[in-house]
Amino acid sequence: MNDAASLVPFFNPAGVVILGATQNPTKLGFVLTRNLAQCGYRGAVHFVNPGGGQYRDHPFHRRVADVPDPVDLAMLLIPAPAVPQALTECGQRGIRAVIIASGGFRETGPAGAELEETCLTIAQKYQMRLIGPNCIGLLDTHLPLDTTFLPPPGPTPGDVAFISHSGAICAAVTDWARGQGFGLSRLISLGNQADVCETDMLAPVAADSDTRVITLYLEGVRDGRRFVAEAAQAARQKPLIVLKVGRSESGRRAVASHTGALAGQESALEAAFRRAGVLRAENNLDVGMTDGVMWARAGCQGSLASTCSTTTPANRTAMPYQPQLAGTRPDTDPGRTSPNTAATAQPITAAGQLDVASAWQPVGFNTDGTPQSLGYSMPMSGGDTTTMPVRTTAYTWNSATNTF
Repeated sequence: MNDAASLVPFFNPAGVVILGATQNPTKLGFVLTRNLAQCGYRGAVHFVNPGGGQYRDHPFHRRVADVPDPVDLAMLLIPAPAVPQALTECGQRGIRAVIIASGGFRETGPAGAELEETCLTIAQKYQMRLIGPNCIGLLDTHLPLDTTFLPPPGPTPGDVAFISHSGAICAAVTDWARGQGFGLSRLISLGNQADVCETDMLAPVAADSDTRVITLYLEGVRDGRRFVAEAAQAARQKPLIVLKVGRSESGRRAVASHTGALAGQESALEAAFRRAGVLRAENNLDVGMTDGVMWARAGCQGSLASTCSTTTPANRTAMPYQPQLAGTRPDTDPGRTSPNTAATAQPITAAGQLDVASAWQPVGFNTDGTPQSLGYSMPMSGGDTTTMPVRTTAYTWNSATNTF
């Protein structure tokens, strides 16, 4: 069952219940309890703890069966061996969407993989959708909803969605986004992907009116053919930027030990990304993802082209990933002989679209001042500008005619 309707409770639940809620501030479940209670979520909030108790004005129910309506999303942060019984109780209660934050499954070895398979079988029996296990949950800054145990402060509301195989990277992303001057619309941690995977999340996130750019941190792709089809559809609505890890042999081993995932053959994944029209950030969040997000938020729909380096200010690191503007030609404005600056060009129109005539500029100059290549200069946070060269090896400068 992978229809879009089955995912609705993850993004717009009528009520949420946490299994593993606690009043003990030294436990992870307390952070989860506090985040949900204080995030401003306007639906019903429920907590379950066999020992009873309460958090603020929310009582702790001793069983899932005691939770009143409405409730259609459950978050589990309990010991792994207890998860199958909890899933059964959620299914019997009529809950059809569950996030399993608990670790101790496929990432730990054969016994954990068997336990994970048991959980999936139970979910299928009750027609439940699962996110996780071994994840940190999801949040929507505009609904708002926070089912994560990320420490405060949470992400600033914004227009960039982040879908991640890794839960650990999510905390870094919230800090990174804040430091780069933009906020997040949705953050989704998928963990081991026993059921819901990165491909399932593309359509609902692309349809989100609060999201302008979709970013993904991937350790592998489960079904390459389906990913290409869904990513191609999503990329028609929003720019997609992927940071793919596990490219080296040591990286693939690290990925397998983290979520139990297979990183996949790089050549096949690269072809899949290109075919789907996905922008690929080649190295890390600080450089690859930052420049890609800034590029996409500026109004530039993009797809991957041949690899080249990005010319950046002296305080930034050269980056080997290269967006290519769709539907434009690099020779649109070949006559300029000086780099683009904020004072000489306004590449983004009032409507937020790319003004091609003023955007394309010669960049990368020879010692005699003639340009070597043509690219697009865009403003970065802090007033810097960065230049995105496009197919620089395909165009040469003719000094006699002052054209490319």
